[in-house]
Amino acid sequence: MATRKHAEEPYFTKIAQMSEEAGVQVFRFCPDQIKIHEKTVYGDVFDQQLRQWIPKDFTIPDFIYDRHFRGLIRNSDEISHNIKWLKKNAVFLGHGLPGKYKVFQSLSKIDSLSRFLPPTNKVRIPEDIWLDLSIHSRVMLKPEFGSKGTGIYLIENKENGSLVRMTKKEGGFERLFDKKAALHKWFRYLIEQCPYLTQPYLELSNAQGKPWDLRILIQKDSSGMWTERVRGARLGRAHCITANLAAGAQVIPFDIMLKGFPLKLQGKIQESIDHIIQHLPHELETRIARLFELGLDLGVDKKGDVWILDINSKPGRKIMELLDPDNMHKLYKAPSLYCTFLNAELLKAGE
Repeated sequence: MATRKHAEEPYFTKIAQMSEEAGVQVFRFCPDQIKIHEKTVYGDVFDQQLRQWIPKDFTIPDFIYDRHFRGLIRNSDEISHNIKWLKKNAVFLGHGLPGKYKVFQSLSKIDSLSRFLPPTNKVRIPEDIWLDLSIHSRVMLKPEFGSKGTGIYLIENKENGSLVRMTKKEGGFERLFDKKAALHKWFRYLIEQCPYLTQPYLELSNAQGKPWDLRILIQKDSSGMWTERVRGARLGRAHCITANLAAGAQVIPFDIMLKGFPLKLQGKIQESIDHIIQHLPHELETRIARLFELGLDLGVDKKGDVWILDINSKPGRKIMELLDPDNMHKLYKAPSLYCTFLNAELLKAGE
């Protein structure tokens, strides 16, 4: 299930091509094409003989790999209604995650993970941002449903006003608000567009002052066990506040990032990362819903403390394409293999 019919087309085509061995037939569709009363959907079916997608109406597939992205704002009522209905009439490989605030709230109650979470507050009115600024002096504003670094701002108190910084494709962008009323008005405009969160600014940069973070991609395998697919670092450009690939960050092997820290901290960093990978997926599934894959974004500060920056239940694959292209076939096969596992589990349960 995709946002647009031809979204992620190379990826979906590879999945469909490699599903034949598992005995899985692959369809693609968008949620606005679901016909609830007929229990059908208009989309494409992949023809293994022709090796291409064929448009047609078909009954709702047994299993859904959800790659529909909501963006910064909520889905339309029709799409939300269709997806809610679909979840009652098909088995989703992974149910996805709610907004970032709910996820952080859930994890903050877990002793084994809470120490890796930066303090996170929900913004309801502009005064919430001002309060955090009075406490921390530098605050990150993040959209609750954002991805790829879109809509993230760093607000910093200065002697002559407040500096707002963000990352764009062209590089860093900043604007100084010398009047509180103007910034207050901008805060109000921002939170009217989509829900926002605040977090204290964390110094997550290398020796040259370039922002960097760590992306780890994990998936369930054919036996339903979590497996790490790739671990790589994203190195942003100078004067940027985030290290996002969409804004021109480069990908480097994790080992290179690790060597950027003193030897005495490297063991601590490794241990923290391994701990998060071991516990976080299970805790999320226990408290929220079944998951199929996760992209974990972690930051490491100057003291070697590891922070959970974001958790994406519909992660991209760019880091694996760049760092481990020879194993991309594992990603393409994973959805159909996990389908066969879920099917066997349902048969055992008599469903």
